[in-house]
Amino acid sequence: SPLGRALVGKRAGASVMVTTPSGPLAYEILGIT
Repeated sequence: SPLGRALVGKRAGASVMVTTPSGPLAYEILGIT
């Protein structure tokens, strides 16, 4: 998935921008378990 690909290699605290058909979405990684 596009979100999964954007998260690979990122750490907690990182910001991630994902481009979707409806427009870009911004996420911040709060934690990884």
